[in-house]
Amino acid sequence: MTNKIKFKGTGRATLTHDDGRVEVYEQHNMIVNSGFNIIISSLISSERPAQLSHVAIGTGTTATSETQTTLVAEKYRKAGTWTWASGSKKFSIKADWDRGAVLGTITEAGVFNAATGGSMFDRLVFETPFTGAADTKFSMELEFEVM
Repeated sequence: MTNKIKFKGTGRATLTHDDGRVEVYEQHNMIVNSGFNIIISSLISSERPAQLSHVAIGTGTTATSETQTTLVAEKYRKAGTWTWASGSKKFSIKADWDRGAVLGTITEAGVFNAATGGSMFDRLVFETPFTGAADTKFSMELEFEVM
């Protein structure tokens, strides 16, 4: 019997406008090499890396590569909240920004283990960019599934 572990990730950006309109953008993400280093170090090293804690978003449009260690053009980073039910193979981290806190076009996102710098776990580039505005609340959720 062969066991294979695969991770599938999806990023979901939600913009909620004051007038009630809701825009949702979804995109698959890639766990980068530094993300796999976090996973493996967490399993076998006596000096474990800091836990994944922050969601970052930015304006970079360069295609995601497994060797990337940062967002291309990070604009905002915020502590996220993890959701996971014991026994489930799905987990997610979500960060919410207040109305008007995210302004301008957003094209990329990732998860990090520090408020600044740190190691990047994954990255995605949205095929359809979206724009935060003064009348918009913004949330970014990155969901992962172990398959």
